[in-house]
Amino acid sequence: MSAFYLIIKCTASVESCIVVTLIHSGTLLDSTSMDASLKTLFWAASRATNFISFTKLMENIKTIDKDAHAYLAKITPSLWSVHAFDHNVKVDHVINNFTESFNGWLAPQRGKPIVVLVEFIRRKLMTRLQSMYERGLSWEGNLTKRVSDKIVQISRHSRFCTVTMVGLATDFEVIDDGVEYFGNPN
Repeated sequence: MSAFYLIIKCTASVESCIVVTLIHSGTLLDSTSMDASLKTLFWAASRATNFISFTKLMENIKTIDKDAHAYLAKITPSLWSVHAFDHNVKVDHVINNFTESFNGWLAPQRGKPIVVLVEFIRRKLMTRLQSMYERGLSWEGNLTKRVSDKIVQISRHSRFCTVTMVGLATDFEVIDDGVEYFGNPN
């Protein structure tokens, strides 16, 4: 089997992979152009979350195709394998409720000129901010419902804590379900 090549398009300022495209003999890989097990192993190695599993998968790739292994070994793993990505990056895909909702908002506006699209987004955001503001005006107190519910939950749990003063009323010991905490409220 001939070697396959990995093209990685990265931004200049970020050391993380944006697009991984496999190319086999100068054409995009499709499901029939290479050994399925090699393709499966490559994608498994790119998704490996620790060094040990990555190393095992690379050894398996080496047994199937030495040229492919040699080519991949030349490329810095931080550009194409999850285990070596920057640990400060917390999201590996930008597929979440926010982007899905935003795309749902824009669905009726697709195909319109950019100025119309930006004006639609501006109006939609203004309407949303106004409705959130009006809802906030109806609150009783300074806390949101979620925060006040959390405080009630914590206060119910804290009923079972035992507080003991240590010293001259500056330090306290709190026993919560058998676990001891020491602290100074100041």
